Amino acid sequence: MNEQKQNTLIQVGMWLAVLVGSMYGLLFTLLGYIFDVGPGSGMEGQFWKILLVAIPSILIAAYIGELIVRKLAQRMLKSNLSMLTYKFRLFTIVLIGCTVAFIVGFEVGYILGKITGTISGIEWAEILIRGPAMALIIGIPIALIVAIFYSVFVHFYLKAEN
Repeated sequence: MNEQKQNTLIQVGMWLAVLVGSMYGLLFTLLGYIFDVGPGSGMEGQFWKILLVAIPSILIAAYIGELIVRKLAQRMLKSNLSMLTYKFRLFTIVLIGCTVAFIVGFEVGYILGKITGTISGIEWAEILIRGPAMALIIGIPIALIVAIFYSVFVHFYLKAEN
């Protein structure tokens, strides 16, 4: 496989991790607050406080997702691999990157929500202990679906090379 195709596949994986990581801040916080549905519907306060929760959550989770995919790709895709191994490693890299990015976005949102006062009625122990478990339960299916679609894309992208 040539270097350009490998870079394209890694960059697509990084963008997917960015999108999944920013999902908590974009969908759950902002849209939930605006339309009064889902986890964001329980947030209280003015809209600027909600933005103080959502924007750092989006940015930090997007950066962490991109960083994990990039670093894992550098380590796991060094040697000359068979196509099946290459596809499986790309699937694993995107699955891990998306899951971690979602968990980070979820936790940053909850911690900043507690600090700014937009989330009330939740203790710190619940945010720091049950929060990551809840984010993992919600994030794994999302990341798995994204990684499966990414694998289909990788398969057809590499098949078009031949």
